[in-house]
Amino acid sequence: MSENQSQTSLELLLNTSRELTTALDISTVLKRVLFLSVKNVGAERGMLIVLDEHLHPVQAAIIFKGQLMRYTLSELYAILDQGMAGWVLRERKAVLIPNTSRDTRWLRRPDDEQDRSGAKCAICVPLIAREDVVGILTLVHPKPGTFTESHLMLLQAIADQAGIAVHNARLHDSLQAATQRYRELFEDSIAPIFITDWSGKILEANRQALTASGYEKDALVNRSIFEL
Repeated sequence: MSENQSQTSLELLLNTSRELTTALDISTVLKRVLFLSVKNVGAERGMLIVLDEHLHPVQAAIIFKGQLMRYTLSELYAILDQGMAGWVLRERKAVLIPNTSRDTRWLRRPDDEQDRSGAKCAICVPLIAREDVVGILTLVHPKPGTFTESHLMLLQAIADQAGIAVHNARLHDSLQAATQRYRELFEDSIAPIFITDWSGKILEANRQALTASGYEKDALVNRSIFEL
């Protein structure tokens, strides 16, 4: 790798780290990682699949020629079941395929025929966080032999950062869902519920508590429970 390539790779890793540090939403994480990766290695297309704790696909970002593409969960399952991404998931190893027409791990599609777009070059790496595979990142170049071991090492470094970001985003989403579920149970309870501090000052009250007390919420919060 030349000095200029090393400098470019370092800048990419720094930019990726900076972008991921500010992102907690999984959808945002996927798009940022994928756009940065595709742009900086000159890929034609890219895909980043996020997996749940059972290694099932739950979300993805797919880019083709700079545009985000639609997908279905059934398509993601097919990719993980038959394609190169599935091999990476099962083996927990990164892979570089110089020529997709000569490797059985590549899931051949109609556009892979020689009279269409033909053979390609592909890299696929796992996103691992705390020893769990949380995603699969794939990049494809239309010209066989374009990607090198240097590209593979660079993409793995990006995947290492992205794995932690996806893991944190997944935790954030779980916390948000749990908080929303708590609010629903709290508000929809048929019993009046008051939450107070140790001195008895009311911090929160649900709808039934407001009805039972006869107070509006603004008037009830910060009032002593003993006054009721």
